Amino acid sequence: MANVSFEQQLTFDREVSRITAALDQARKRGLKISQDLYVYSAASASLDRLLPAEALAGGREQLEQRLADPDQRSRIAAAMKQSLIQSGRTNYAHAVLVLARRYKAIQGLTIPDATQSRRGTTSLDAQIDLILEIAKNGGASIILYEMNENDLLPFLRQPETMFASDSGVFQTKTESQHPRGYGNAAHVLARYVRTEKQLPLEEAVRRMTSLAASTFQLKDRGEIREGAWADLVIFDPSTVQDQATFASPHVCATGFKHVFVNGVETVASDRHTGAHAGQPVRRGK
Repeated sequence: MANVSFEQQLTFDREVSRITAALDQARKRGLKISQDLYVYSAASASLDRLLPAEALAGGREQLEQRLADPDQRSRIAAAMKQSLIQSGRTNYAHAVLVLARRYKAIQGLTIPDATQSRRGTTSLDAQIDLILEIAKNGGASIILYEMNENDLLPFLRQPETMFASDSGVFQTKTESQHPRGYGNAAHVLARYVRTEKQLPLEEAVRRMTSLAASTFQLKDRGEIREGAWADLVIFDPSTVQDQATFASPHVCATGFKHVFVNGVETVASDRHTGAHAGQPVRRGK
C-alpha cells in the first residue's frame, strides 16, 4: 500500500465518493455502465509509465531517437524529476524492475537498489539516468506500488463491480510477473470474503460469474442451470487461498477441489489434470 498523508487520504476519499456517486446517478438516468475492480494494491506496467507523455509520442522508435539526443534527453529527465517531486516522492522506490531482458542482474530490485548496483549511487539523477538507459535499450516491465487499498474498498462494495485480474495469457514463467494471473479469484475469496468480511461469499461468486457473463453477453455462461455450459468450481471457503506473491508470482492458488471446464474435470485437488477443454467464447445472446 502506498504511504500517504492524512490530507492526501482525505482528498482520495472525496474523489472516490464523487466517482461512486456519479456512477449511481448515471445508472438512475438509465445509462448502462459496467465497472470492474483490480484487487491488488500494486500494478504491473511498462517502464515507459515513468516517462512523460511527450517523450512517448510517436512510438518507441521516436522515443529512442529522443533519448539519443542529449538536449532532448536532458529535457525528459528534468520533466521526470519535476513530476516525481510533484507526486510527493523523493525517489523511485515504489517501482520494481521485474522483467528487463538486457538487465537480468537487476531484475527484482527497486529502482534505487538497481541504480546502486549499476551506478554505485542512489542519487535521483542516477536513478533517472538508469531508467532512460533501460527505456532506450528495449524497456522493461515494472511493478508499481502506488495504490492505496482503502480507495478500492468503496468500489468493491458496489453491487455492480466485477473483479478483474487484468492479466494476459502467457506461456512461460518469464511472461507474467504479477500474482494476479494466478491468484485473483482466490485473493478475493480469502482476503475480502473470509478475512475482512467485506462481502458475503455468494455475492463475491456472483460478481465473478453471472455478473461478468451478463455484462459481456456470454450466452449460457456464469450460471448453474439446465442448458448452460458446465463450468463449475468446487472449493472450500475456509481454506481457499491465493499463494502467488510479488516475490514469487508463479504459484497456483489452493483450496480448489474440482474445476470443470465445459463439463470436463480440469483441476482435481489443486492439480491440473492435463485436460484442455476450453474453447473460444463468443459474445451474443
